[in-house]
Amino acid sequence: MGTIKKAIYYPTQDSQVAPYYKNAYIQLDTGGLATKYGIIPATMTIIQGHNTNIPTVISKANTDKQVSKESNKLKNEELERAKKAIMPIFEAIQAAPNFDEADAELLGIRRAKVPVDYDSVVPEVTKVTNLPDKVIIDWIKGFLDGVIIECSYDNLVWAEIGRVMKSPFEDTRKNKVAHTPEIRYYRLRYFKNDRPVGQYCDVVKVTCDIE
Repeated sequence: MGTIKKAIYYPTQDSQVAPYYKNAYIQLDTGGLATKYGIIPATMTIIQGHNTNIPTVISKANTDKQVSKESNKLKNEELERAKKAIMPIFEAIQAAPNFDEADAELLGIRRAKVPVDYDSVVPEVTKVTNLPDKVIIDWIKGFLDGVIIECSYDNLVWAEIGRVMKSPFEDTRKNKVAHTPEIRYYRLRYFKNDRPVGQYCDVVKVTCDIE
């Protein structure tokens, strides 16, 4: 009976990708795992490039969040390229005859069961789509039950407009005044056992015209 291969963990939240990738690069490079598992220098050069780029694109996207969709697009494209570059390496290492499970732990590709910090956990909005009949907000669920969605028209007074347990959330409410575009602000907060936990995500601003 063959050995059952364990799943390779890769983070889904932007804030976790940079430290994950940096650790994997260090273990492959200075830690000697690239040599041990025959990862060629050209491939390591590509990984090094992504390791350098990831913190930069994430930081710029966060800085430009309110003014530029292009920065977020570039960030998402770089994170996707980085994942596609490194996952085959992890798969090759795991399939190698000399594979050692301890190396998987060093690389960070085994998910550690870390208790959720209910005071600091923050929802991550991955995409906002503004359509003529609705606003669609994609978000990452993680280990919590779902998110509370609040909306404001002035970024001061907030009202809960929904609770959902899976992404995306769709706001189909019509504008207050027909044929008049209006600005809406959205923020999300996780809930567990129907109680709010953690912090609000960054405010998302949308100009919509739903009739």
